[in-house]
This record gives sequence, structure tokens and C-alpha cells, in this order.
Amino acid sequence: ILSALEPLVPPDRIPQLPGAWARLFSRWAAAWGWPGERSLDSRAHQVVEAWGQLLEGFTRLDPLLGPLGLGEALGRLGELARRTPHQPRSPEAPVQILGVLETAGEDYDGLWLAGCGAGHWPPAPRPNPFLPLALQRRLELPRSGAEVELAFARRVTARLLAAAPRVVVSHARQVEDRPERVSPLLAFLPRVEPVEVLAAAPDPGWATRIRAARPVLDRLEDARGPAWQSREGAGGGAGLLRDQSQCPFRAFVRHRLHAHPLEEPATGPDAPVRGGLLHQTLELFWRQVEDSVTWQSWPPRRQAQVIEAVAAAGVAAAAREQPDWFPAPFQTLERQRLTRLLRAWLDLEQTREAPFRVLQPEGQQTLLLGGLELTLRPDRVDLLTPEEAGVLVLDYKTGAGQSPTDWFGRRPAEPQLPLYALAQSRPLAGLAFAVLRAGHLGFMGIVGQAGLLPDVHTLASHPRTREPGTDWAPLLDQWRETLTRLVGEFRAGAAAVDPLPRACRYCGLEALCRIRNGNDEPDPWLEDADE
Repeated sequence: ILSALEPLVPPDRIPQLPGAWARLFSRWAAAWGWPGERSLDSRAHQVVEAWGQLLEGFTRLDPLLGPLGLGEALGRLGELARRTPHQPRSPEAPVQILGVLETAGEDYDGLWLAGCGAGHWPPAPRPNPFLPLALQRRLELPRSGAEVELAFARRVTARLLAAAPRVVVSHARQVEDRPERVSPLLAFLPRVEPVEVLAAAPDPGWATRIRAARPVLDRLEDARGPAWQSREGAGGGAGLLRDQSQCPFRAFVRHRLHAHPLEEPATGPDAPVRGGLLHQTLELFWRQVEDSVTWQSWPPRRQAQVIEAVAAAGVAAAAREQPDWFPAPFQTLERQRLTRLLRAWLDLEQTREAPFRVLQPEGQQTLLLGGLELTLRPDRVDLLTPEEAGVLVLDYKTGAGQSPTDWFGRRPAEPQLPLYALAQSRPLAGLAFAVLRAGHLGFMGIVGQAGLLPDVHTLASHPRTREPGTDWAPLLDQWRETLTRLVGEFRAGAAAVDPLPRACRYCGLEALCRIRNGNDEPDPWLEDADE
């Protein structure tokens, strides 16, 4: 670029008129590649026009400035550019802020006259300091005296008050330390309180506006899709029935239309990722240890080594899948967190009275229910000793809000563990959430006999069962009936927007069901049931 500019510089640097320099500066800009070959938008086109007008104005200074050197010419051009106002033209807007002179010749839907205090309107005289004051007043030049300003203010005031169907006049209550009054030219107007002017009607929202746009609307309630066909893929396992129970529309959209909310970008592992890491680490641990007797027989040193090894293996596997989320320092912190959490959790597991063997950590099972084959992956199934005692089905939870009461009712909020119970081929000994959350470790569920899990209700003591003895059959029959009915509703195409309390909190499909209906008011579906 510099080599292209060099031939354009006069060799002897002799002074030239501003017009000659303007032509040279224009050639310099072109050699520099400005404004370029791309198509110009409105703002860029206005800048190019302003540059041309600036050079044209610089050329008109030939008789005034005479020949100039290069440095002086650049300085003069820069000073002229700084003194030339340039404001890109803006598109039409429903609300415009204008000066008094800019309002001439216009009519408005509404007009607000601000700054109409006695100290500002009529404006104070500002005679031209370079002309004789007596001459300005004799010729009634603008701004030359109080009489001229008063006459001007009266004409403008009358024009503005007639320029719109509704005109609001305002002024400051106080200017610095003195109270301000309305201009005498506007004192005849009725006085109103600011709240009467500023209190706008609430925005009805787009839905109300659309409904009001047409006097007659056809309403169609369509809460059912086509019936499920056996050739359709309906993946989801326990998640399918959970969605169907919490909101039929969610189940239809996710498992029939296969629509899912967009993932939000994250700068690091979020709660689901860290929960999955804990699941994977526990799976590695029980595949290595297998049963509680073996674990309790190992000395503390070996137990600590195994815990540290599986924690390191789990973090390493997560780092291979998401290297950006698990840099080396973060891997160290995660290993330490997992090690502490596993050690505390395994200490709690050792308080269980009945020995057990882990049959399948994160194993796969299938269940045919209501003509629909569901693929299930229980977190863990423990076979008690002796084997006739049955199996305990555990589901790891790292978040808050779990309760066995969510397994009951016509629409259970969390039907996952009841499904796992129905899929077991061995006698059932109990179901429980295994809560692994820092500061809160424990089991929540139902067992057939006391002592199988610490602080867990038995069938006879749980407030939702009250089953005498250890017979699970009535409860399993109840769950089978409830879940079969939910499968039937799913297969029939039920898709009503009918969420349980709290069902919408982490759904992400509000744009499809429009549960908010265009309003920003809090929704009961997003709140806790007891709030």
C-alpha cells in the first residue's frame, strides 16, 4: 500500500491550493483501498458521502487559505472534519426526540413538551456579540432581545399545542436549590399529577393482541395424536413413563416426535455431567469388588487404594470424553472430591446388616408392559445373603427433591423404581434412592424387613403402604395397574398439556406447549407444590 501511495506524493512537496490537495487525498484513499469492494450498507454509504462533501468544502477554501504545504493541508482538513457534524440518518421510529425548531410543519399522534419551566421558556435572549446590539434590536434579529424571544415563544407554543390530539407539558420541580414553576405561557393548562400521565395500561401480550385482531376465532381442542404403531421407535425406557406421567405432551414430543430442547453451552461440567461421573465411578468400584463381604475383609490401606484408583479411573475416562472440561488441575480436584464422597458412602454401606452381592451395576433389563417393550438400566441390584432374602434395587441420586412418595398415586411423578421392581425375576426385598450428596448421604425408600437399609421405612410402617408383613404382591399389582394404564395412554396418542406440579421446571419444551401463553406471570407448574 505504501508503495502505491509513494508515486502520488508531489516530488518537490511544493505548496498547493486546498482543491489540489483534496484531489490528491481522494486518490490516496482509493490507493489505500477505501471504501473497498464490498457493497455498502446505509451507514457506510453515508460516511462515503460525508467524505466527498468534506473534500468539496475543503476545495472551496482556495481563495481564503491560498497555497498550503502537505502538513498544513492535512491539519486544516482534520480541523474541518472535526468541526463538521455528522449523524447517520436513522430509520423511522414510533418515538422521536426533537428540538423545538425540528418540530416545524409536523403533526403528531401524541406530543410531550419537556423542560417548560419558567426559567427555560421563553428562552433567554442571546444577541450576536459581533453585531451592534442596537442594530439587532431595531431589525428584530433572532435572539436579540426579550421582546423578540417572547413573540417567538408565543408562536411556537401555539403551534405545538395544536400539533397533536394529546399534548403533555412538563417541567422540573426544582432546579438546583430553587423551586421551578411552569412557564407563564402555559400556566392556563389544567394541572395533573405525574402518575396520571405515566400510568400506562398493562401490556396485554401478543396472544391477546392476536385474539383481538379477529372478531371470530375457531377453537379446536386437539390433545391426542395418532395412535402409536409398533414399528415406531419409542426409546426412553423408564424415562418414557416418567414423561407420560408428569405431562402427556412431553412424552408425545420427546418419544414420538423425537424433539428435544437445545443444549445450553457450558464452560465446564454441570450437575448432570458430574452426577454421571459419580455413577461411572461407582460402577467401576462394584465391578471390581462385587460383594460387601470381600470389601469388609480388606484392610483399611487396601480399601483406600481401591477408592483412589477407581476415582482416578473415573475422572480419566471423563477427561478423555471432554478434555476441555477436565484440565489437569480440575482432574485433581475431582479425584479428591470423588475420593472423599466414596469413602463416606462406603462407610455408610458397611452399616447394612445383611451381606449382599452386586448383581449388575448399571446393567440392562427389559420389561414388556401393556404391549410396549421397555429397556431399563437400574443403577444397581443387590442380591442379599441368603439368596432367598431377595434383591434390593437402588437408584443413585446426587440432587435434591427425591422422595418415595413420588412412586404413588394415579400419576406417580417418579415411576422409575416401581418399573425396576416389576422387572425383577427374584423376590423383591426393597427399593430405595441412594442419595450421594455432599453433606447428605443416606437411603430413602421401602424395604420388606427392618434393618435391611438404615433409617428406611418397611412395608408395614410407610405411610403410603401400611402393608402387613413382608408381602410385596399388593403393592406390585397396584404399580403394574398404574404403569400399564400410562403405557396405554401413550400408545393411544394422549398428548394433553397437563403437567404435574414442578414438571415444567426442567422440561425445556415451553416453546412448543406454550404453557406461559405469552405472559411473564409466574406459573403454578414451575413452583413447588407446597408454595
